[in-house]
Amino acid sequence: MGRGERQAVGPLGRGMVVAALRVAMARRNMDQATLAARSGMSAAYLSRRLSAQYVLTLHDVERLADALGMTPERLIAEAVAEAAMMGDDGSPQKS
Repeated sequence: MGRGERQAVGPLGRGMVVAALRVAMARRNMDQATLAARSGMSAAYLSRRLSAQYVLTLHDVERLADALGMTPERLIAEAVAEAAMMGDDGSPQKS
């Protein structure tokens, strides 16, 4: 991918990443406006992506992870781990 190109996160991945972003925000007691400001995004831009009105790009994920003090790889790993703990209906699996 060349400089300036934006690759979108797929629909399934987007849901997992948004969920991981929300968990990371909650753990840091960070609201959406603060995350937007720290990532250099407008509040409206971030809101549209977190609500799936627009696609979340890999560049967005990098910026958001950095604003949360984590690597994009860690954010994705947490998203995958969180998804693995969920049942087919989206509710937590029972042990």
